[in-house]
Amino acid sequence: MSRITNYFEPKKATIKRGIKDEKEDIICSASKRQKFEQSTPTSPQPPTLSEKYRHLLIPNPTLSLPSKYNLLKSLFDATEMIVSILHNRKEDCYFDKLVPSVERLTRK
Repeated sequence: MSRITNYFEPKKATIKRGIKDEKEDIICSASKRQKFEQSTPTSPQPPTLSEKYRHLLIPNPTLSLPSKYNLLKSLFDATEMIVSILHNRKEDCYFDKLVPSVERLTRK
């Protein structure tokens, strides 16, 4: 019977293994990891999108719209303003109401 119980007990070698051995294993694995990290070249990180397109956020005063597009933009802005005013008043927005108001705003 004593032979059967010996098979189920842990071996003495695993019991003797103490904290000191585990610390050595951790130190060895850490040094191996450092050697591996030092040996592998690290590639530079690609820039994020916000860094890549940051130049687009800076207003450039040298570029301007052509005159036809400036006129179109002013008409659109006036139309948008009139529509928002009519919406806030809860009035219906018709083309017949928009035309004189936009003409008044743009003076065209």
